[in-house]
Amino acid sequence: MGISKEAFMATDIVVTMGLSRPGGSSHPVRRLVELSEVSRQRGPGEFNLLLGDGDGELRCASETIARIAASWGMEYQDALDNIRARAGMRQALIDAAARGHGECLGPEWTCRCNEFLWQRMDEGAVNAVEVVDDFRRFVQGRTGIDDLY
Repeated sequence: MGISKEAFMATDIVVTMGLSRPGGSSHPVRRLVELSEVSRQRGPGEFNLLLGDGDGELRCASETIARIAASWGMEYQDALDNIRARAGMRQALIDAAARGHGECLGPEWTCRCNEFLWQRMDEGAVNAVEVVDDFRRFVQGRTGIDDLY
């Protein structure tokens, strides 16, 4: 691409998107193809492949998540669970928007999402699945959607 290796040192994560046609559909859908991080340990232009081939599971320990965990004062697994909870909560907002509540994609709902997670963390909640389930019920109650599962 003509970009120097050193230029990537200002980057943490590289997201690669691609088009797929689910079920052979004629309508392409943009999907995550690969998620990589710049490896600060190995030097300029070196990357760690975190996700690829549609498996959805981290392939290796992430230097970026390790830095986040350290800055948050938590263990690596706790940071990963926190990130998974945030992703699940954002998915609940996307699901609500798909059911006619486009306002769930706005900044007010992003703030509600963050405040909800922080409140649960202050209460000692650590199970990401339970937090996401609680948030789905919260969104259902605020939007009147019957079911977000």
